[in-house]
Amino acid sequence: MTNVLKDVFGDTKRISILEELVERWGEFLTISELARISNTSKKTVYNHINELEKIRILEIKEGKARKYKLNEDDERAIALAILQGAEYIRKGQLSLEGMKSEEIELEGDVHAIETLTTLSSSKSGLTV
Repeated sequence: MTNVLKDVFGDTKRISILEELVERWGEFLTISELARISNTSKKTVYNHINELEKIRILEIKEGKARKYKLNEDDERAIALAILQGAEYIRKGQLSLEGMKSEEIELEGDVHAIETLTTLSSSKSGLTV
């Protein structure tokens, strides 16, 4: 997972929780699930979820275990998702550029090998 939110806002447990909620946009998650995937204690997740609940950035699904997800109509939640999505796109473009660069280097290596083979063959009078 990219860490754009951590890069911008710092490496805090709340940011880790928000990143996981953004990553799983539209999914309801329990405190236990959030604790496991964000590598955070249940108590810490619970405390941060309570704070996020107060600002109404979360939707809550009641049941045997309460579940939480980002409120898909909340502008702040949408902004977090856009920011995270833009980072995925940026990293994807960098990967593509790197692959193209490696491809160009490989083509250059192949050309150099072909040239050396041709030169070697012509000097020895052999064909390869």
